[in-house]
Amino acid sequence: MHPILLRPGFLPRAIQNGSGNGGAVLIGYMPRIVDPGDPDDCTQKEKVAFGCFKRDIYHNILRKMLRSLEHISQEGIAIQSLDMEEAACACGMWAASADYPCTQCLVHKHQLHLVTKSFTLRTTKTMQSVYKQAINAHTKAASEDILKKNGLHKVLNTFWFIANSDPYIAHSYDLLHNDDSGKFGKHLFPLTIEVLGDLAKKGKYSQNMNMVPSWPNLNHFQSITTIEFSDGLHMISELQLNKLQEYLQEYEDYCKEVQELYGKNFNFPKQHALVHLTYDILHKGSTINYNTWVGEGFQQDVKQAYHLTNFKNVEEQMTRIDENQEAIARIRMAIDAYEKELKDRNAEAEEEKKAQHNTQAAQPQGHWKLGSPEKHTTSMKLEESNKGNMVFQNFHKNLLGFLRHIFPEDNLDSMPTKV
Repeated sequence: MHPILLRPGFLPRAIQNGSGNGGAVLIGYMPRIVDPGDPDDCTQKEKVAFGCFKRDIYHNILRKMLRSLEHISQEGIAIQSLDMEEAACACGMWAASADYPCTQCLVHKHQLHLVTKSFTLRTTKTMQSVYKQAINAHTKAASEDILKKNGLHKVLNTFWFIANSDPYIAHSYDLLHNDDSGKFGKHLFPLTIEVLGDLAKKGKYSQNMNMVPSWPNLNHFQSITTIEFSDGLHMISELQLNKLQEYLQEYEDYCKEVQELYGKNFNFPKQHALVHLTYDILHKGSTINYNTWVGEGFQQDVKQAYHLTNFKNVEEQMTRIDENQEAIARIRMAIDAYEKELKDRNAEAEEEKKAQHNTQAAQPQGHWKLGSPEKHTTSMKLEESNKGNMVFQNFHKNLLGFLRHIFPEDNLDSMPTKV
């Protein structure tokens, strides 16, 4: 089963993408439909029919779950962040093997390596038109040909019934599956290991990686050539977007060189997804707002809940487990909030206590008297007693001149000044 989560788009990103309370609400489970036979024994026609069957079930389930939105969905558009296969299901399309596999545009599978070229975008209106043409076709072969040229299954898409909802525009660039475990994890990294193996340099590469110093939040791999790459842009400016276009052109050029040198084929959907990256950022914000890593973490909770059941009628049991965990989480949050408030109050009281202590007047202890320990004398006597000290040369004259300059209205005489 696949959990279906609802994440309110109006909440701050830190809450919306959070893993605890407030991050998402579990609204249901999508059954995992598995072919009872062996897929390897099926013909291409049978595989296509089963794929269409799965999508038809998925959309009927979604239609029932989302029916209440059909009349109230008058504003806004959802932003979907899905892996490629899930996106194909949501859009009622064929998977990556289709002639036109992209969920966002009509690019042919032989042009997926072109990351700087634009293609005709899919919209709900155009895909509905294709569906109607296929339904009204005079023969089954003509109907299938129309659908095939657009990469569609003969499925009535649930999202067509929701106002202002366009699944083809809503499907967004996913850093996790397109980059981390996509182009790099499934394509470039395995190719790198293969080339190093041909050169007998895999051991040296592992040694070099082991020499990389440790760094906070950075994974350190001991034997990087023996593992499969696993899952590991908050803000971006207009200047960076312009640079992105330049880098995409460079990336495409490098991919051509890799293809010529090592025969690597870059005609796969996750390579093509880069075509839509700039558009997604411009219209939907930075990629942190629609990354699938947020939902991937919930899979662990679902697995744990599943193993707590007796494996019979698990949906009801897992729902009850989720409700209990939600209640426990709310209680924990309330306790944490109370303890924090109590701690803050105690800290404030302590600060006030310290401030009052510092402002209290010092209590006299014994007799205090300000002044010099030496007896009073005159400027003339002070000069005579320090006759050998150059500092006191003409001390009386200089002091008198200074005082007359500062206080001219006092008409000071030349008598010795008391100091």
